[in-house]
Amino acid sequence: MLRCVLASLLLLLLAAPGQVSAAGGTWEVMSEHMMTVAMGVHFESAYTGFVSGKSVLSAEVRKTTNAGANWTVVSDEQVIALIYMCLAFSDDNKMAVTAGMGLDLSEESSAFSIDAGNSWTKTNDSNIVATYQDCSAVPGVQGMFVMAGTWTDVIGSGWGVSISFNGGQDWEHHDWQQDYQPRYTYFVSKTEGWVSGGSFPTYKRAGTRSLSQHIELADDGYRIVGAPQPHERLPGWVGVIAHSTDGGKEWTVQFNDTGSFYFNGIFAADPLNVWAVAEGYHGGYVYHTADGGATWEQQLFVEGASMTCVKFLDKNEGWVAGAAAVASAGSNTAGFWHTLDGGATWDLITLENHYVMSLDILDATHVYATAFSRAHSALLHYVPA
Repeated sequence: MLRCVLASLLLLLLAAPGQVSAAGGTWEVMSEHMMTVAMGVHFESAYTGFVSGKSVLSAEVRKTTNAGANWTVVSDEQVIALIYMCLAFSDDNKMAVTAGMGLDLSEESSAFSIDAGNSWTKTNDSNIVATYQDCSAVPGVQGMFVMAGTWTDVIGSGWGVSISFNGGQDWEHHDWQQDYQPRYTYFVSKTEGWVSGGSFPTYKRAGTRSLSQHIELADDGYRIVGAPQPHERLPGWVGVIAHSTDGGKEWTVQFNDTGSFYFNGIFAADPLNVWAVAEGYHGGYVYHTADGGATWEQQLFVEGASMTCVKFLDKNEGWVAGAAAVASAGSNTAGFWHTLDGGATWDLITLENHYVMSLDILDATHVYATAFSRAHSALLHYVPA
């Protein structure tokens, strides 16, 4: 009788929400030194894919047709941009958008492709200076893309989402009406979407731009900053998720936390199931809603972790990635948390000396990530057991 009770208790513990266990499969380096800083990633097949980021001189998009063995620059090499931080393709892979930071306050912070990524053109917004951290295609709506960031034009300035309905050629801009930085965005339809963002204490050094509490972008590359010391626990942590049902014109705050963390990536598998990842002084968090954002629950907390991105294949299977451990010396341990039950339980896979920035899921067995290593960028891929 006692043995049966103990066995039942063990099963309950194993099924507890938010539990992390060791996983089957591995993450491995697929390609290295593609560019100085690699950020965005998209694969349309097991062989053909793209990364965005920066070379020594400027922002770039590069393409491979042999699973990362070789890379070709396909973006405009004359562009005046510091970095392309995100990359998004339409459902049929015919249209694409990349965005990031213009160099020296230039307007060339985003570009589009209408030939399946083989060539890229600067956006038609010639009078706007902008910085975008995230971009995504809207599923099922051909030619619609959304970017999260800040902008300044002849009318004024704002921060929120920029939306295109013609494959990134032209954009309309909608302020998200918050006092904090919009960081990531995802729309599930022409009208409905979310923005995640907030603020964090800044520890950056001169000549750098803070992408997160741990990542500083410099003209010559990037720097990874370790956790602040106890005396550096400055105020400034704010995490916000806002929701729009009218194409970004108006926003309603669904989640607001002060003092603990800020939000990074956000992803919706459908209009009800949305996941967002956050990080703060104490570690990384995964939040989920099953009712379109009316209520949110914490699915996972990992002490000392940095969680940067989240992607789901459907409402059951998904990935969260970042760093399971962060060290300023560069010896970071990449963390990949994998779920098959909508986040009730998670399997952890680690890879030494890497820090993940973005994810792309082609299918259940082909998952890709860009990552920072000690002195270069890398493309990683999942190898199932």
